[in-house]
Amino acid sequence: MSDFQARMHEWRGLPAMALQLPGGDSALIALQGAQLLSWVSGGRERLFVSPRAAHDGHTPIRGGIPVCFPQFNQRGPLVKHGFARCMAWSGKPEDAQPVEGG
Repeated sequence: MSDFQARMHEWRGLPAMALQLPGGDSALIALQGAQLLSWVSGGRERLFVSPRAAHDGHTPIRGGIPVCFPQFNQRGPLVKHGFARCMAWSGKPEDAQPVEGG
């Protein structure tokens, strides 16, 4: 049995999923674009999100790790970094599963 925890969270007014491991490591994923906003490992934040990052639910979030799909930058006919970056993703804490190994 794992002590892995997942719960819904609000980040600057946007829905997100917070993940917590027993050792204290954690991650925060925005449902807008499934963007990784925070990764805390060894008690230290490992990612940068600009304090000026938009959080209106439509504008891409500046910082973290975005999902760039189906194209990167402007190397195709779609919006910069593709449409997935601004999509409303869904998830429920009870669906989250820890990954073993590494």
